[in-house]
Amino acid sequence: MPKLIIALTLTLLTAAPWASFANGSTAGIAVVTKQCGDAQMSLNCPAAGHGRANCLHPALYFKSKNGQQSRLSSPKGLEKQQPIGLACTASKNDKSNYFYVLYGSLPTGCDVCEWHHLYDANGKLLTSSFPATVDVPDAPPAQSIAPNNQSFDDLSKKLNLDDYKADSIVCTGPHVDAKGNLLCPVSVEVGHGR
Repeated sequence: MPKLIIALTLTLLTAAPWASFANGSTAGIAVVTKQCGDAQMSLNCPAAGHGRANCLHPALYFKSKNGQQSRLSSPKGLEKQQPIGLACTASKNDKSNYFYVLYGSLPTGCDVCEWHHLYDANGKLLTSSFPATVDVPDAPPAQSIAPNNQSFDDLSKKLNLDDYKADSIVCTGPHVDAKGNLLCPVSVEVGHGR
């Protein structure tokens, strides 16, 4: 009962669909959660007090069908990027479920920093972005580098993925506090994706 009251209080204070996992102190506040078959993924941010979260450094959590929860590390080459978007999709070939995770840079993003990745229903990363960027031949200098999403593009075509809409973390309000520390007061943008 106390956990229910806390979750309801957080929801009312933030006016967003946030919930915390059972061990919320280590996992933070789940600002985006997606169920995919029997498994669940969430983008969690550290609590900033008063029912709010600072999502400058969100973390990706996976919860299996038997309730085991684990924090997933970023793909190789994207260790300095954050998971910022999440969706569930399925293969049109065999109806298997997959988690789509968008990686990027917060609080403001950049022109060449959106990487797309797929995870299976067991939380296993299936795609790669190493190296993180690729050169674009014959492009103007400002567009000569692109995020490396080739592995994702190839696998999503092979799996013949259903359309999906990712919910993404968006930093709102001021991005710097009075002491000059970076902030990411968060809102969730619904339906950004494929």
